[in-house]
Amino acid sequence: MDRKGKEFVFPKNVNKNYGVFKDLTLKDILTIMLPTVGVFALLIILVKPEKIRSIVDILPLFIVIMCLCIALTCEFAVITVKPIKERPNITFRHYYSLKTKYNRMQKLYFLKPKERRHSIDSQT
Repeated sequence: MDRKGKEFVFPKNVNKNYGVFKDLTLKDILTIMLPTVGVFALLIILVKPEKIRSIVDILPLFIVIMCLCIALTCEFAVITVKPIKERPNITFRHYYSLKTKYNRMQKLYFLKPKERRHSIDSQT
C-alpha cells in the first residue's frame, strides 16, 4: 500500500513580501521614497514666510521643489514598473540589480578550434 501525503500546489509568481500600497512593500517605501519626502518636508519647515518678500526669493525655492517632485515621480515609477509582464512580482529595481550582476559576471567564451593541416596533404 503506497501512502501519498497531501500535495500542495503553489501558484506562479508567489511573493513573500506584504504589499502596503499599490504593490509597494514597506521596505520600498522606507528605502526609496522616505528620503525624498523627508527632504521635501524639511524644506517646507525651514522656509519661513517672513523671508519670502519678492518673486526673486521664491524662484530658487520653486526650482528646488520642482526638482524634488520630479525625483519623487521617478522614484515612484522605478518601484512600481514591472518590466516583465508575466512576472508581476519582479520590480524594475530587482530586474536592474539582476542585470548589473549578470554584466559584472565573468563570461565563458568558447573559441572555434583551429583547422589542422594533415601531414598527408602536405606530402602530395
